Amino acid sequence: AIKHQARINKLIPQVQQLLTEGALVEEVVLDNVPKLMNIVRECNVTLRWMILHTASLSPSAETNKKCRQVRDQVVADSRYNPLQVFQLLLFTAQFELKIKEMFKQLLADKQDKWSRCKKEGTERLSELAEVFSGTKPLTRVEKNENLQHWFSEMAKQVESLNYEDTTATGRKMVQLIQALEEVQEFHQLESNLQIRQFLVDTRNFLHHMLRTINIKEEVLITLHIVADLSYAWELIDSYTPYMQQGVKKDPSLVIKLRATFLKLASALDLPLLRINQACSPDLMSVSQYYSGELVAYVQKVLHIIPETMFGLLARIIQLQTSQIKEVPTRLMKDQLKTYAQLEERFESSDLVPKLEGLGQVMDGFRRSFEYIQDYVSIYGLKIWQEEVSRIINYNVELECNAFLRHKVQDWQSVYQSKNIPIPKFPALDNSSVNFIGRLARELLRITDPKTTVYIDQMSGWYDSRTHSEIINMRIFSLIQRSVGTPGLTGLDRLLSFMIVTELQTIVATIERSVLKDKTWMDTLNALHSYIKGGHCLIGQPARVYSQAITKATKSLTLFLESIQKVGQMQLLRRQIKFELNTTCKFDSKHLASALQTMNQALLAGIEAHYKDPSKPYPKEENPLLYELSCYLDWAGISNPLAKIYITTKPLQHLALFMFLFTVSLLPKLTYIKSLGGLVSRKGVEPVDGFPFVIGTLTFLRQFHQDNTGKYLTYIGQWVKSVVESNTGSGRSDVPVDIVSCLAFLEELREFGEIPLKTITNYVPHYLVEEFRRL
Repeated sequence: AIKHQARINKLIPQVQQLLTEGALVEEVVLDNVPKLMNIVRECNVTLRWMILHTASLSPSAETNKKCRQVRDQVVADSRYNPLQVFQLLLFTAQFELKIKEMFKQLLADKQDKWSRCKKEGTERLSELAEVFSGTKPLTRVEKNENLQHWFSEMAKQVESLNYEDTTATGRKMVQLIQALEEVQEFHQLESNLQIRQFLVDTRNFLHHMLRTINIKEEVLITLHIVADLSYAWELIDSYTPYMQQGVKKDPSLVIKLRATFLKLASALDLPLLRINQACSPDLMSVSQYYSGELVAYVQKVLHIIPETMFGLLARIIQLQTSQIKEVPTRLMKDQLKTYAQLEERFESSDLVPKLEGLGQVMDGFRRSFEYIQDYVSIYGLKIWQEEVSRIINYNVELECNAFLRHKVQDWQSVYQSKNIPIPKFPALDNSSVNFIGRLARELLRITDPKTTVYIDQMSGWYDSRTHSEIINMRIFSLIQRSVGTPGLTGLDRLLSFMIVTELQTIVATIERSVLKDKTWMDTLNALHSYIKGGHCLIGQPARVYSQAITKATKSLTLFLESIQKVGQMQLLRRQIKFELNTTCKFDSKHLASALQTMNQALLAGIEAHYKDPSKPYPKEENPLLYELSCYLDWAGISNPLAKIYITTKPLQHLALFMFLFTVSLLPKLTYIKSLGGLVSRKGVEPVDGFPFVIGTLTFLRQFHQDNTGKYLTYIGQWVKSVVESNTGSGRSDVPVDIVSCLAFLEELREFGEIPLKTITNYVPHYLVEEFRRL
């Protein structure tokens, strides 16, 4: 123990000196291979002895008093210092790696260098032969035919050296070197500096050839055997804290750790040796297992790097968000009050301050990544964007799983990673899995049509009782700032799943409560027979429609809530798309323009194909449509009101039922000119005009367009019949319900992008024009 400790004290400075002073150059290594290999052997013997004799005992050995005493005695006698052993391991690994890389390079260049030295030596000897021939003038050198012949013969001898026969060539080169030394001494050639220099250069070339030809692969094999660290496959983990502390203190230590990890990779050779010799098919799987274990250990050690970086980042974020105030590039005096943001804002929910706080933190993170990226030479913003997108998309996927029949498991998710797993947190309520679900449901709660009114001109929701503003477009800007474009897109996707669920609920309710109800079917059949498809005026419409409308009114609550919820979520999606599109145009106008142009070109191509099938159309295996639609969704270039959410089958009397449902609701609504839409006639009524209109439009669009045509036909027949009946009784004013109906149709036309001519095909043109004029 004392001897090995003394070795550690001697070897650490010795190896460190060899590494730091640049002593490991090619000439030195070639001249000192035995000495260097001896140093490597001493280092590894010392390491093996110290690591094995000071390691923690197995549980069974720990219970043995004698084993514990021996181990403790070794630790005490050697004055065991794990940090010192780790330093020796570090320097040894780096030392071995440098020698190994140098020898690999020497072996690769061996033949080229040998041939080059041979050529140079031959040329110099030939030049000396020419000098003594008298044909090549050289100061104070007389013609000497003997030397001329001798040097010519030496040049031929060097030229005849064979690279493949290393043993004979080595002996011959030694003899040539001795002959050159003797000719210089016996013929008094030292007096001429030029000749002497030629002879020295030639001997040097021969020496280099001799060293080069003696470079054998056996050196690498011996080094590999001596440097084996497989015995420490599990024991090395005890030195992990020292590795991490060293990296935290000096990040450049990672370069030295690379050599240590490569040294540890020698542990893979032993389990694979016999498998490889037996040509077993398990070679690949076993190799992958051990490689995976080594990679996992490397990740465990290097985990200190992001941990340290994010620790520094947290401090920077704290400074960026709480102490360092971001000042505009230029601030005018009259803008000081605006910049101070002293205006008080009315909130009816804690959502806004929470989003503001989250946005401030996220902005601090983003700016801190941008701030630190130049110091650590990483793409900070790219990492930030990719990881935030991955985290949010993963949480959206988890939230959407509730709406899927076949759930996406963690191992199937393209966003989850084994190496960098996204954590799961316990749900805070029974309805939402994570923050995306809570955000969506909070938006739905505070914009509930039963308690709020949506004003399209203001793009905001107002309390139906106090008339105070609840939220406006600013809320979506806050969401954009807090969870970014991935968060807004994920929120939009989750709302789509919710809309699908509500639409399926409406269809199931109609099938269950209407189509399977004999009373309902008798009423619908009788009314359908009487109104004759909607193509004639009805005398005494109040008597004809009253029974069916009364029945629809009784069933109103079954459908109204779901229809309004669909309309409410469509309005939210519409606002999200607007925010996404605005942000895209502001942040990347070229991308927005390119996507818009590509979309229009593709639509034009598809339209051309349907007019002329001989023209091309994207094939099913072509990913163009799918990938472009993803880009368009993220850029907000889409209309949620035109989407088909569910596949449906024809429902009997669907258009007639929706007509009765609409007409039964009109008495609860009134048109307010200053608001530009329908609102509840009484403040206590749980109904809002805009969500009702958009919900009805969305529901009808899930079926064949003929249903929408029949629906407008029934409404037009009812309007004309009521107006005609009112005129026949001597009244000139338009009934209130007809005004509400015309307002409903105007909003349906505007949001559904239906041509005015289509509406006037069903409703008298003068009524539409009179309403629009007023």
